[in-house]
Amino acid sequence: MSDILDLLANTADGAFATDAGGRIVYWNLAAQKILGWKPGEVLGRNCCELFHGRGHSGELLCFRGCHVESLLRLGETVQNYDLETRDRAGRSIWLNLSTLAVPGSEPKLRLTVHFFRDVGAARQLQSLVAKSLAGRPTSDPAPLQASNLTRREVEILRLLSHGLGTAAIAVRLGVSVVTTRNHVQHILTKLETHSRLEAVAWAWEHGLLEPEAT
Repeated sequence: MSDILDLLANTADGAFATDAGGRIVYWNLAAQKILGWKPGEVLGRNCCELFHGRGHSGELLCFRGCHVESLLRLGETVQNYDLETRDRAGRSIWLNLSTLAVPGSEPKLRLTVHFFRDVGAARQLQSLVAKSLAGRPTSDPAPLQASNLTRREVEILRLLSHGLGTAAIAVRLGVSVVTTRNHVQHILTKLETHSRLEAVAWAWEHGLLEPEAT
């Protein structure tokens, strides 16, 4: 178990671990940088009480016996998800969370590792683009180069618009980082763009990606 926690100490993403009761038992430096809480201020607290996270429609996501906890008890995979919380200074912040269950010899010894990153900038970009597209005819056909994208490339483009990096996309899709990087390069080439941000902006502008309900 100590090897796992040593690895978490060096991740760029925020990471914390909870025991079977949902109490925080580990909090890495990146988590402190993102949310402002020091380990001594969060260890022993229940994660739902600290995050009190809400979803896109304002629904409460963090509570005892939440959906994530229910899936973990059933041994099911938990898909990554976004939630809005507040940092130590009380500022609103949007995070994308991924969850990894580390089984113990007994159910009560189960450790759950949560990774998170700040996706506020990506959501702001999406919101601004969505507003700029309001009233744009949806029947406008996308340019020819967009039609050359494969279904997987469009999927990766959407994940890029959510602020996910190469490694996170690879994990999400169950492919290698090299494969993901190759897909991204193909996207840039086909759309004749020079960066991921430019590709995402191009896709929104030409209707290749549809705004999501908030």
